[in-house]
Amino acid sequence: MAAKSNLLNMALCLTSVCLVCSALLGGMYALTAEPIAKTNADILRASVNAVLPEGGELSEAVPVESASQPTVLLLLMLSSPRPRASAAL
Repeated sequence: MAAKSNLLNMALCLTSVCLVCSALLGGMYALTAEPIAKTNADILRASVNAVLPEGGELSEAVPVESASQPTVLLLLMLSSPRPRASAAL
């Protein structure tokens, strides 16, 4: 015998489907968050090395207080300690 279709039955069915889908989505996020962050950091480092090929590096993000926003993440880029060839001219 089939279950009787009423508002309560449909709401419980939809709620259970949403809970299962949310649990699956949260689990996949937990599994992939670290590899995605590592890949993004590697891509950022490769981009900085392409722009600063003479040994520049990128330090970690540092929180900075700003008047317009409470906290701003600032990435500090350090260039090579050697002077550039154009500066000698």
